[in-house]
Amino acid sequence: MPDTVKRVNVRIAGVAYQLAATEDETHIRKMAAQADEMIRQVLLASPHLSQSMATILALVNAMDEVNKFRRHSESLQKEKDSLAQQTQQLKTELDRVREQNWDMRKDQLHMQRLIAEYEKRFEQILAAADAKEKADAPTNRGDGETDNETDNLDDGSEPIPDSEPEPIPEPETGPDSEPIPEPETESTPESDSESEGPHLVHVPLTLAGYQQSRLEDYI
Repeated sequence: MPDTVKRVNVRIAGVAYQLAATEDETHIRKMAAQADEMIRQVLLASPHLSQSMATILALVNAMDEVNKFRRHSESLQKEKDSLAQQTQQLKTELDRVREQNWDMRKDQLHMQRLIAEYEKRFEQILAAADAKEKADAPTNRGDGETDNETDNLDDGSEPIPDSEPEPIPEPETGPDSEPIPEPETESTPESDSESEGPHLVHVPLTLAGYQQSRLEDYI
């Protein structure tokens, strides 16, 4: 069903017009009021212009505004297209990053499984080593005692010999040493009468005197 054509009586620049359109009456009257205002602004700026010339100049001004809005609309459309293209590129990059992230996640899970497996094997090796060490502990302890005894014998120390009494050194004779007096024999009256020379006093030699003379030789 075709749209109903509406006829609306309006007044523009003091002249009555009947406008026919399918739009709402309110919208038609609003457009007529804007046209009347534009003509009035031209007449106020140029009072010497005639009604027809002011109307034509107002129409040119209206077309200029329409072109401005059109260029602005085209600029917005280009910006919208550019944003849409950038959005599509970002979506593509996001998909690529998601795929890469998923691959890295799979690699991480694989590495975690490998780490868990190696840790389990390492614990088994440690348990086997501990069991072997405990099994070899008595033998090692016995060998250690033998080695300690051998070390004590082979540490380079010499056995302490049995001490023997040192011999008493013989007294030395020299020019400065005093002679040891010889023991005197008992004299007889005959020997006293026969001996010539001065009378000698014989001092008996005792053990203490002998030891004293020997000590003086060594001082």
